[in-house]
Amino acid sequence: MAIRTLDKIRHTPAGAVAANALVLIAAQLFASGAAIAAGEAGSLSRFGVFENRAKTTGEAWTENQKLYWVTGTSKLTTTVGSNAYAGRAYAVAASAATTGTIALNAPA
Repeated sequence: MAIRTLDKIRHTPAGAVAANALVLIAAQLFASGAAIAAGEAGSLSRFGVFENRAKTTGEAWTENQKLYWVTGTSKLTTTVGSNAYAGRAYAVAASAATTGTIALNAPA
C-alpha cells in the first residue's frame, strides 16, 4: 500500500494561486486545477498534460521539445538559461501563439 502517491501534493501558498496556473516550488513545477486562496491548503498536480498554458511568443514549439519555466514572466520557453525545466511540448505551437500544451514534468 502506498503511503502517498507523488502525482499530487497538498500546498498552502503564501499568496493566492489562480485556477489552471503553473506554480514553481523548490525548482519543481506544479499545476493547479482550482484556485487556492492564500494561506489555505489546496491540491497541485506534478504530472499531466495541460492545455492553454502561457508561452513566450516568438518561439515555435515542436512536439516533444523541452520546455522551461521563466519565473519573471510566468511563461513557458524553449530557452534553457537559468530557467527551471518544465516538461515537453505535447503538441506543436506556432510562433505567434500565446499558449501551448505541455506534458508537465515529462522525463528530460
